[in-house]
Amino acid sequence: MTSSVRTVSEPFVRVRFVQFSVGPQNQQLENLKLQVDTYDAQQISSGRPKFPKYDKEKHHFLFETRTKQGRQIVLGVFHDIKKTNYTFQTSIEDLIRNADNIIREYRFSDKGRASMSVELIIPNENVRDAQRAVDNKIHKHYGHEFLPKYFTILPVFCSECKKVLWGFNKPGYRCQLCDLVVHNECISQVTACKQLALVDSPSLPTIPHNFVLEPNFRPLFCDHDGKIIHPLRAWKCSECGMIVHSKCRTNVAKFCGTRQMVVKMYEQWKEQNQPNNAETYLIADDYTTEDIEANNKQLININDRLLHDQERTGAKQDLNRITKIFEGSGNSNQTISLYYNKSTALLNELTFHALLGHGMSGSVKHSKRHFALKALRKHRIFEANEYDCMKSERDVLHDVRGNPFIIRLYAVFHDFQRVYFLLEYAPCGNFYDFLVRFGSEFDNNCVKWFSAHVICAIGYLHSKLVMHRDLKPENVLLMRDGRLKLADFGFCKQFTSPKGTTQTFCGTCEYIAPEIYQHSAYSFPVDYWSIGIMIYEMLMLKTPFYHPHEVEIRTHVINGDFEYPTKISDDLQTVIAGLLTKNPQLRFGISDLRSSDCYSSPYSLEDIEQGVIRCPWKRPIPFNPAPEQFASMQPVRLSQIDEQSLCATLTLNKDDFRHLSFIDL
Repeated sequence: MTSSVRTVSEPFVRVRFVQFSVGPQNQQLENLKLQVDTYDAQQISSGRPKFPKYDKEKHHFLFETRTKQGRQIVLGVFHDIKKTNYTFQTSIEDLIRNADNIIREYRFSDKGRASMSVELIIPNENVRDAQRAVDNKIHKHYGHEFLPKYFTILPVFCSECKKVLWGFNKPGYRCQLCDLVVHNECISQVTACKQLALVDSPSLPTIPHNFVLEPNFRPLFCDHDGKIIHPLRAWKCSECGMIVHSKCRTNVAKFCGTRQMVVKMYEQWKEQNQPNNAETYLIADDYTTEDIEANNKQLININDRLLHDQERTGAKQDLNRITKIFEGSGNSNQTISLYYNKSTALLNELTFHALLGHGMSGSVKHSKRHFALKALRKHRIFEANEYDCMKSERDVLHDVRGNPFIIRLYAVFHDFQRVYFLLEYAPCGNFYDFLVRFGSEFDNNCVKWFSAHVICAIGYLHSKLVMHRDLKPENVLLMRDGRLKLADFGFCKQFTSPKGTTQTFCGTCEYIAPEIYQHSAYSFPVDYWSIGIMIYEMLMLKTPFYHPHEVEIRTHVINGDFEYPTKISDDLQTVIAGLLTKNPQLRFGISDLRSSDCYSSPYSLEDIEQGVIRCPWKRPIPFNPAPEQFASMQPVRLSQIDEQSLCATLTLNKDDFRHLSFIDL
């Protein structure tokens, strides 16, 4: 593999972990282990955990991660690697907002506290470009670049109409350039963003605000980002009376007292400069009704009381009362209850056995049959704007049922807290665990066998115009007879035409094709690139473009080369070279693989599809987890959802889940 220097133009966050304490007692960092997990698509798909090494010279842990919207970062601090002692979860957006390289204290579970600094690394030195790169779906209006945002912890106020923004039925939008927060209904009323430069309107007034420190002795709310301003921290414009945080003073556009003039001039400017499609923003249907407003006020009141010890007991009682009404359990006519159906009954019939992995509740039993149950919290799906991904996964798995190379979906159902996927149980776990344990013993025939199953799965998906986009060993499951089955369709994309393309950036960094990294339009060949990475990993037990820091992987994938394994056969080398061709138009596809010498008899794709040959791995494939582990495991149950999250869940639109369920047992 060729060496490279940092030439990555993509921004990333660098975190320094410099101190950790439990209560009043500081812990020696050299005696601790730090685990970093990153979850994309709201934990529907995840990368491998990282264990940064302690730097004895600089006395800190250091790790980096890309600025990808919705990414969740989970830190685990260990005294014993087999047990997580303290955890902390945050989002990439929150890290970016604290990216000033100042050491701050962050609270972990069980009274743990860490001192960390966050730095936003911008290779092109353009911070705003980095923040805009957080998402591909920015809505432009009047110079602003709005991203959808749900506020579910503490309410904020719309900067325009001053109404509350909280819950999932009151979507808000935050400008990535100036932090302005508004309702979706109010976007058309906002004044220009501070970044707007109207070259065709040189007479646009630029009158700065005159902010002075306001000695407030009660909490206020910022007129710009809508968040609470604690006592003695408010700044008020002496001319127009606008009240803001200290940090918002530089984010407010210099239009003090000239709002109406600015709006009029912008309307004139729009007539002279017709916006392109990227700048056209369509306001969603009005979500506000009298019932929703009344319910939200009640839930916001409960949410606020939950934060105060003296009022928490009464707030919990009120929340339980509303929850029962929402579930319909108190309704004598059960047929009209949204959640009283076969789906709810099915959940009560399941017996939980073991935890299988993150995002999976575990192995469950129903009528003497074993299944895997994947449970997704509804509020987390919407917080990350991943409802469409969840719905797409459900639809694709429903449509490909019965294919022997894809894990079977038996049911999708939901209660008011979660969405459940009841899936075929793979008793030997994911292929990555098997590869780590036994991959050094693979011969060329084993590599052909296992890779052929993945190729057959992808070939079938592509025939249905579905692109997977997240192929990796963790997303392939292993059966007792050595067959592999493709799973986890959270990033899949379904086209309406074989020539369809997309430009969404997604996937796991070591398996992403170069055209995705280059932000080019891409299509089905990206899956074949990932297959090439997997075949190489089966032979070498590492990916060909690996680097400890994921921001370097992009450079290696686009410009780097790799070395072929010494034990590889000529036909496998030809396949790897064809699959890892950087030009997608020249990359091997299903027809090239079917006609290759590598996948000819006895391991032809046709024979694999017909199931006429046996797995060349001669040793028994172990269960994962092993049967004896089931007996020793503590009873598995669904995790408890905190009361504040339940409050937010109660604001969800029931119609989003009304036609989601199906059962095919």
